[in-house]
Amino acid sequence: MAERIYIRDGDNLEPMEEQPFALEDDLQELLAKHPHLLDGERVSPGNPRRWLLVKREVGVPAAAGESARFSLDHLLVDQDARPTLVEVKRGSDTRIRREVVGQMLDYAANASLFWDAGTLRRSFKETWKDGANKALYNLLQPEDEEVDEEAFWGEVATNLAAKNLRLLFVADAIPIELARIVEFLNAQMRDNIEVLAVEVKQFKSKSETRSALVPNVIGHTAAPPGGKSAAGSRIRSKISIEAFMALLPSDEVREATQRLFGIARERGAKIEPGDRGFSIRVKLPEETYHYLVTVAWLYPPGGSFWMGLRNYAFGESVTDDSNLPPRRREKLNAWVSQFERDSFGEQHQSDAVRARVITHQDVATHADTLAKRLGQALDDLQAP
Repeated sequence: MAERIYIRDGDNLEPMEEQPFALEDDLQELLAKHPHLLDGERVSPGNPRRWLLVKREVGVPAAAGESARFSLDHLLVDQDARPTLVEVKRGSDTRIRREVVGQMLDYAANASLFWDAGTLRRSFKETWKDGANKALYNLLQPEDEEVDEEAFWGEVATNLAAKNLRLLFVADAIPIELARIVEFLNAQMRDNIEVLAVEVKQFKSKSETRSALVPNVIGHTAAPPGGKSAAGSRIRSKISIEAFMALLPSDEVREATQRLFGIARERGAKIEPGDRGFSIRVKLPEETYHYLVTVAWLYPPGGSFWMGLRNYAFGESVTDDSNLPPRRREKLNAWVSQFERDSFGEQHQSDAVRARVITHQDVATHADTLAKRLGQALDDLQAP
């Protein structure tokens, strides 16, 4: 049975009957114009998501150098530069029960491999044209008047490489079969990929001159061990330097860390906080290269973090290696290779990072060597 809501106007109540969208494109267009319909407060309670449309009908290739094989309905980014892939269907479309899940996983798997920040940035510019800067400013809401556009798209690329994505299935009715799959995927993939469904119900007056839209977020699972909900586990604040220093095991490690931070600041590198640690990143001087290159990751004791890194790691994470100028590639190789001859630390290799992982105590012991190398690498990477 169709649902009904009432609009109150003084003493009058106007009934609004639930009506499905006549066309899938109607719902797609609404979301493109009003992405806040996705209810960012319920997606991330206490830390509401704000979204910005990058592009509708985004092409997704299936191999490097190929033209697009798939077409994603919407690509959004939130204020933390996390890509959000949106696939829209009507509830009456039988594909929404299972087929749409395979579609979305296809898109996510290939997008994380073959999209890059430059491509997404161009798509964003094509969508917003002269309003691009204002749109990004409204998303980020910086305390001052400046928006670091290059840093933002570099962070988008970093999230893509790390497969730090959000997948949203949107329809005017979410069938129970899809809701179960979404809950299962969200519970299993919560460390990197958030999977949710958003049901956007449409209600219209009898005359169809007025309408109302009611979103509902589906997919947050029961609390895992430790008492945090799936949604709550993703509400992460950025760690402060003071809090980070307090987690380090000794004054010697803290002193070595302050020295590394000081060298980064002197050379204009970015010291970017995460929820538990920091990364040191540098912008290359080439105007055609729009990414930030990460050269170090600093984490507190205990566990593993992004891409399995732990302790302090010195190396490289380049978001689009094919576009890296050859001269900078040589400098990065020199930076990474010199650690391979060391008797301390161990090599770490993954899809997105090549680095030397060094214990906190070894960082303190070899502080002079590490500081000298970091300073030289930052100078080399930023040299005209």
